[in-house]
Amino acid sequence: MILERIVLLLGQVPPDGGVMYAETNLRYIVAEPWNAISSLTFWIPVFYWYYRLRYRLKEYPFIALCLPLLFLGGLGSALFHAFRASPILLLMDILPILVLTIALSIYFWLKVLPHWSWVFLIIIPYFIIQALVIMYLPSPMRINLAYFMRGTIMFLPAVLLLRKIHYNFLKSLLLGVLFFILALVFRSLDKEATFLMYMGSHWLWHISTAVGSYYIAEFLYRYKNYEREVSSG
Repeated sequence: MILERIVLLLGQVPPDGGVMYAETNLRYIVAEPWNAISSLTFWIPVFYWYYRLRYRLKEYPFIALCLPLLFLGGLGSALFHAFRASPILLLMDILPILVLTIALSIYFWLKVLPHWSWVFLIIIPYFIIQALVIMYLPSPMRINLAYFMRGTIMFLPAVLLLRKIHYNFLKSLLLGVLFFILALVFRSLDKEATFLMYMGSHWLWHISTAVGSYYIAEFLYRYKNYEREVSSG
């Protein structure tokens, strides 16, 4: 650990292999305080929805699946941005949210496609294209484009589902999409934003994502209630 710190201080290269953000200062024990603390805002929608559904989680199994993933995503992101010390922390930052977005994508596609097997015709090409983007495009372009693609593969079926249910709960989904778009803007403009905020804007990516997550959970909650009402006649 000491040797890693000496190497990174000389070259300002994070030992986790991740990118340098506007706020990153590897000379500090907490390399990115704003980015680390803002990551914990992911826990706000987790605690809210857990408390709201605490006696009825079995009625909302998909939300029950998503909440731990979002919690782990916030924890992993906070540790990653705080210490920038290990590829393991980078994986803790990436994997829970990646699994969560894939789960959401599959959930929404299953609701709009005529047969479950069609999901593979969409998800497999997406993974291939995303892998090519990550392998051949330079950073940070590849990261931002990967997030954009992830959002598209997730929200496109959600919009189709919205049409299928006659635009019920439009507000929840629209606000979720808008906050995720705003989050991507903040992520993309991190270093350019330093003329306004010395710490950049990556921390606002976390906060916007947390707010967007709340509204997506609200959409899932309302849609599940809608399904139940329709099935009961």
